[in-house]
Amino acid sequence: MTGLDIFLILVFVGVCIAAAVQGFIRQLMSLGVLFIVTAIVGSTYPYGAIALAWVQERAPTLADGLAFLIMFLFFTIALEALLRRGFPVTRLPKLKALDNILGLLVGVINGLIIVSLLLTLIGHSAHRSWGEIAPRVRRILIRAYRDAMLHPYLAAFWEGYLATHSLWFRRTPPLLGYLLR
Repeated sequence: MTGLDIFLILVFVGVCIAAAVQGFIRQLMSLGVLFIVTAIVGSTYPYGAIALAWVQERAPTLADGLAFLIMFLFFTIALEALLRRGFPVTRLPKLKALDNILGLLVGVINGLIIVSLLLTLIGHSAHRSWGEIAPRVRRILIRAYRDAMLHPYLAAFWEGYLATHSLWFRRTPPLLGYLLR
């Protein structure tokens, strides 16, 4: 098990704990946010990479990864904030503990989306030369991605998740499809 595997597991566990605490309805909303943001950012991240022209010239895949990450975080945080502001109370008190258990179940899906996205982001960002920009970091990321034990399991999940986006992705964007290689 690599350090990347441990990091991904810790992120997954953190998402699941937060999901169990927040409850079922809030997690369904978060799942919708992740779905919508994946579609929006997956379609538009190349335009964001153009804005990072200082990186784009030397390391196009790094620029893609940075643009995707920045846009994904921005839209996710913005939509989550709007939902929390619009729906401050989403608990189901009649369900009691079942609300937390159902929230955890949806949180597992959310966690798998997030860690799969992180893994594909790392793999895609590091797969082409960065020129003189941190070559050692790039080698470490390539080795971590290549040796990740979670890769086949997350790739199987990611393939199913991307199938739900087939309506607007005729061809899977290179960054999102990198995990399936």
